[in-house]
Amino acid sequence: SDFDLIIIASPKIPFMPKEIQELERLFLNGKGILILLDPLNKTNMEEFLKRYGIVVGEDMVVDKMGHLMGGDYLMPVVSRYGNHKITERFRLNTFFHMARSVEKGSPPNRWVRITPLLFTSDASWAETDLRSLLKGKVEFEEGKDRKGPICIGLICELRLPIREEDRKRTGIRGRGKLAVFGDSDFASNKYINFAANSLLIENTINYLSKRDELIFFKKRHRPIEALMLTKTQGRILFWVCIVIVPSSMLLLGVVVWLKRRAK
Repeated sequence: SDFDLIIIASPKIPFMPKEIQELERLFLNGKGILILLDPLNKTNMEEFLKRYGIVVGEDMVVDKMGHLMGGDYLMPVVSRYGNHKITERFRLNTFFHMARSVEKGSPPNRWVRITPLLFTSDASWAETDLRSLLKGKVEFEEGKDRKGPICIGLICELRLPIREEDRKRTGIRGRGKLAVFGDSDFASNKYINFAANSLLIENTINYLSKRDELIFFKKRHRPIEALMLTKTQGRILFWVCIVIVPSSMLLLGVVVWLKRRAK
């Protein structure tokens, strides 16, 4: 096969069983796979991922930190990263939009290694009542929802068994790499320039493509980005900068002029 990486971004239509079998075959033979799964979409890939210790939640992450950062409750902010080459020395936040949980389960054998990469804040939770959430009702329910930090991205890597009998038993014929994120929007044109979003997707693609030398963490000159403000913050900024400060300067000027005129 003359390719190094398969990218499946925001699938909307369920995969056929034969397609999933072919995807698994490529993974076991050493190919890199990147899967970006959005909430509410049924893909039929859940069982395949679960076999390799990846549990995709039927939920949506709510994060109060997203609102504090100028977004909304459905914009999880990630500032905690797993110990992996992809996220090594990450210092900036990454922003996601309408993400689902992707948690580490039980790997099938000792040749499968799973590393969680992305964790939301302590103020977040995995909301399971999606109908109420889409109607604008946001409330954490003890015993039903899961409290943060929530993992929304991880990587599964295969180690090649030395003995042939182990290779036959596990089906592993190569050092496959499979990264799964619970959101695709962070890599879209709308959000890719937010903080470290572009760095995350670039490093992930380079690592899965076995181009580790292209993974970088150096500071880069970036274009000026728009500042996101809530309606309340916008009103405060308007009144302070456009009304209060100019009016105060005008009033001060009038007072000084009157005092000088009185003399």
